[in-house]
Amino acid sequence: MWIPGIPTQSSQMLKNPAIVSGSAVFYGPQVMEATAKSKDLNLDRYIDGVSLLTCGDIGKPVWIKRPNHGWQGPFLVVDCAKRGDLYGIINYRKEAVEVGFNTALKWNMADIVDYERGKYSVSIWKINNVLVSKYPPRMIKNTEVENMRDWFNSSVRFSTEEFDNNNCTLQYKPPISYFDLPLWRINCRWMRLFD
Repeated sequence: MWIPGIPTQSSQMLKNPAIVSGSAVFYGPQVMEATAKSKDLNLDRYIDGVSLLTCGDIGKPVWIKRPNHGWQGPFLVVDCAKRGDLYGIINYRKEAVEVGFNTALKWNMADIVDYERGKYSVSIWKINNVLVSKYPPRMIKNTEVENMRDWFNSSVRFSTEEFDNNNCTLQYKPPISYFDLPLWRINCRWMRLFD
């Protein structure tokens, strides 16, 4: 699909609003676990890992509400979209979150066909109108829900090829322990993304 440009690194690093709406899709078997491990993030205290569209909340918990279901969580944010995919995923696919395969099984989005070979069938690829919250359910009152697409399009800035060629590429450095927030290199500077 057509995109107006590649979002800047700082646009990719935006933090999600408190609560966003959009659709949920899922990763294949063991991909979320491998992604968490590659970033030295520990999923032991979480239901599963998730990928948000922007990278500013990696290492933080979120809660998810599907239509006609209660809130579930905490999930740990372990991944985000690539810069080149970000605009299309948000504007054309209207995603807000990607869940791990174990969650997809629990939500009846997929079924295992051959466990040893990692083969599966897809029952539902996308669940629309999902809410993703940075707050635990007990803290959610009358907080405004942002549509992921509307929020992103009002915040995104686009890069130029010249700017990208003259600046450092995005690099991730895992935290020393999983209690620390991860480091990212944005425009040649290492930084932690705090609230």
